Amino acid sequence: MLSGMFGGFDRSIWIRFWGMTLLNVGTFMIRPFLALYLANGLGAGLTIIGFVLTVRPLGAFFGNMLGGYFADKIGRKPVMIAGMLLDAAALGGYALTDSVLWFALLSFLQGFGSSFAEPAVSAMVADVTSEQNRARAFSLMYMGNNVGCAVGPLLGVSLLLAHPATLFGIMATATVAFAVVIALFIPESKPENIVCESDACKRSQNKIGYGFILQDVKLILFLLGSFAITLGYNQMSSYLPLHLENILPDASWLYGVMQSLNGILCVVLSMPVARFLSRFNPYHVMKASGGVYTLGILILALNHSSSLMLIGFTVFTLGEIISASVSKKLLADFAPDDMRARYMGASGFSWIVAATIGPLLGGQLMQQFGGHVMLLVFTLIMALSVPVYRMLWIKRKAELQPALEVKKAVPLA
Repeated sequence: MLSGMFGGFDRSIWIRFWGMTLLNVGTFMIRPFLALYLANGLGAGLTIIGFVLTVRPLGAFFGNMLGGYFADKIGRKPVMIAGMLLDAAALGGYALTDSVLWFALLSFLQGFGSSFAEPAVSAMVADVTSEQNRARAFSLMYMGNNVGCAVGPLLGVSLLLAHPATLFGIMATATVAFAVVIALFIPESKPENIVCESDACKRSQNKIGYGFILQDVKLILFLLGSFAITLGYNQMSSYLPLHLENILPDASWLYGVMQSLNGILCVVLSMPVARFLSRFNPYHVMKASGGVYTLGILILALNHSSSLMLIGFTVFTLGEIISASVSKKLLADFAPDDMRARYMGASGFSWIVAATIGPLLGGQLMQQFGGHVMLLVFTLIMALSVPVYRMLWIKRKAELQPALEVKKAVPLA
């Protein structure tokens, strides 16, 4: 059973998995409590916190765009290394500043660096796996991310506020070390025999090319569904901890438990869920994930008790696991081979735009109406993902229909 879930992967996949897992322990010691650090450590108010949380995804927008382009043009490996070194430089800068302004500028740099590498990583995973193994491979990467999510918050809840410079410095050093590992042990995976055949590729020679791929209706629908989900998801790491602090005692402890529960469930369930759901239409699976996400945030919006908050967060996590089992596989399947990294880069646009708008919208809603109303608004937004994913399947089904009819018409030998 274990070999069926974990067997058959290229060495590059495992190097990325272990390195990313270790780095994500540090990442999730910082990320869930960043709003609290800005408030308590640097003395920032809600408006400034919203601004700082917005700057990072703005940098990520440009990083994703350029990273996808260069990963298609010069290769996956140099883009991954460059992105990690920029990320490390920003983390080192965090350790040296107590200025909110400098922290915001470094957040832009970190967002750019980490997102510059991301399209290359996703394209590399697709490059070195067969179509039937891609769902498992992407779920493995997702599982590694959530190992850090499970362990990091329990360590970071006190360490970030007590010794922030030490934590930032350790993370910067570890990131540089992993960049060296990639340079030495991961080969270039960009296929050498790919010819520029798709219309988008031919029309975007010597250009970044996103204007052409964004004419793909399937990609637009994929991005719209992801945008609706990510707007709500973003509140889990930005304003949910502040909402809990307003309505419950020991809110920091509860939020740490929530984040660790999220990570544990994702680690334990991601691979078996990916294997189980592989038998179903992935477009229907994406639609189901939107419904489960919506139910989870609705429970969070309507309740005050710690136990019901944990139940709501668990349901929300199940939506995340279901979505992660198929989302990048879908993208890799309908992306042209000659534009694969740029499609992966474009997939980050929905997260980036939502992460830019989300903190501003969430902060204003929370300030004016309170946390419950803020979560209810995002419940309605996340619910919109269900009809959008249905439209995506209708479009894809219409494209596949002629090929299916031809296949049925071919007589058996």
